[in-house]
Amino acid sequence: MKRALVSVHIRMGLYGNLAWAGGLVLYAAAISWLYPTISAVEGMGDYLDAMPEQFRELAGVSDLTQALDEQGFFTFEGFLSTEYMSWFPVLLGIYAIISGVGLLAKDAERGALDIILGQPIHRYAYLLTRAATQISVLGVLVLVSYVTLLLGAALINEPISELNLLYAHIVALGLIVSLFSFAVLWSAVFLRTSRAMAVAGLATVLAYVVNILSPSLGPFDWLEKLSPFAYYESLSLLNTGDIDPVSIVVYAGIVVAALGVATRVFERRDLVS
Repeated sequence: MKRALVSVHIRMGLYGNLAWAGGLVLYAAAISWLYPTISAVEGMGDYLDAMPEQFRELAGVSDLTQALDEQGFFTFEGFLSTEYMSWFPVLLGIYAIISGVGLLAKDAERGALDIILGQPIHRYAYLLTRAATQISVLGVLVLVSYVTLLLGAALINEPISELNLLYAHIVALGLIVSLFSFAVLWSAVFLRTSRAMAVAGLATVLAYVVNILSPSLGPFDWLEKLSPFAYYESLSLLNTGDIDPVSIVVYAGIVVAALGVATRVFERRDLVS
């Protein structure tokens, strides 16, 4: 039964997954192709320095010295972080939230949950099998991004640390999966896509905004630590490869807690209501 669930889940989302994979390939390839042109533009340091701190935070460049070389030109890591890696988990996170919200709610709205759970499978097994399958799909999409960037760097003859790039993608995957798990929780609570999307989407947007505005929050800057986006520093990862253990603990904690509570709620949920 579990194998059948995995197979059905993959088949139902095949075209959407292929579309996202194709979009990531095009986006990553375009960024790699543009770098040789952008790297020759003078004055990027002055341009970034003139930006408000919130805009630099949005672009993932909190420290200009990590994004520019001694002459003030973009390094490949700096350009990659500014134009791709800082946006990558946000874009794929949108898909993660959409898929998480629909994990249980779509079947409930179609009236399929009663039929599926009438088979010899426990509710927790159904939820966790579906969730694990979608997490694997998200992992494959992250791998597509990683491979495309490596090939792009090779084609433009631009050296980049393969391990550092891998570490950046691993932490990004942690953020993406935590957003997915959070959405699954609300899918289990409401069993309605519209309600679950409203709560999960609004909470994610608020967390993202808080992270961006953290430099101007003053005495409330501690709110940044409540945002999962605060634990993802793409530029630092690309330059040093140093993964902050706190980020792993935070993302793993969100995933375990969200899926654990979702399972508990789903076990007791009245499917008729």
